[in-house]
Amino acid sequence: MATTWFMERGYMVSVPLEPARYDLIAESDEGLKRIQVKTTRAHTVGIGRTVYGTGTSPSTGRYGRGVYAPGEIDLFFIYTWDRRSYLIPLEAVQGQMTLNLQKYESYRLSHLDERVQAPPPARQRKSRARRQPGSMPG
Repeated sequence: MATTWFMERGYMVSVPLEPARYDLIAESDEGLKRIQVKTTRAHTVGIGRTVYGTGTSPSTGRYGRGVYAPGEIDLFFIYTWDRRSYLIPLEAVQGQMTLNLQKYESYRLSHLDERVQAPPPARQRKSRARRQPGSMPG
């Protein structure tokens, strides 16, 4: 859902090949934005990250939860059970582990009313002429 939302608006979208704090990157003329994607079946969503070596519970082992720090991600793209989408900057939720999405309605996306000012999409790159199957590159 998040990848489609950015691609439909002309962004170049990449996903990391190795484990990373972010789930995807959206490229625009203003640079790269690191995006963490979250889904929820409620009006609340957990936005913490897993941190190794901080847990004390026998059931979770050495894994605990922590918050995202500036420089790790830039935006949260949140998709809910009732098909609502939110694009929330990390600065708006800094230090929180759970969000009540009713408090973040100003960041809700819709096709008719996009309240978040996303950066302008990347300039369209000229595509190469497609070769006919079996033809040699010229």
